[in-house]
Amino acid sequence: MNIDEAKQELLNYSEAQRIIKHLERNSTRIEELKEKATKITQTLNDMPTGNSEITDKKIAERVAEYVDLENESIDLDIKKGYKILELKKKNLEVYNAVLSLNDPYRTILFQNYIEGLHNLNRVAENLEKDYKNICKLHGTALLKYKEIRKKENKNE
Repeated sequence: MNIDEAKQELLNYSEAQRIIKHLERNSTRIEELKEKATKITQTLNDMPTGNSEITDKKIAERVAEYVDLENESIDLDIKKGYKILELKKKNLEVYNAVLSLNDPYRTILFQNYIEGLHNLNRVAENLEKDYKNICKLHGTALLKYKEIRKKENKNE
């Protein structure tokens, strides 16, 4: 792993968090659609309406829609679940590597990548430090992060 790859891995952290949230929202949406498809009620009374054929057709359409959705969602749930686990595992590795650094390196990488500032000017302001000093410390932090990740990858 070189410096650019280390930096990209850190940048991917916040993107992965966004993807995880998106996938989890989609799973919730599928559950809502399933619920709607299964909530079909029919009012029974002794008054003839003449449209039972329409109601039966509507029920059949909803059931078919539900079955299709159920089959799709099982496949999607498996794929999404795997993707979410994969992203969370990678993010946990990145998170732990950042936390294993000493300060100020940990704080700089944590604010810039984990908290998602993506702006060393803002990190410098937060830490009440000179921007040029933060840039230099950031470079050193990336080197230290790279070495930690390299050791972790050797141990796997």
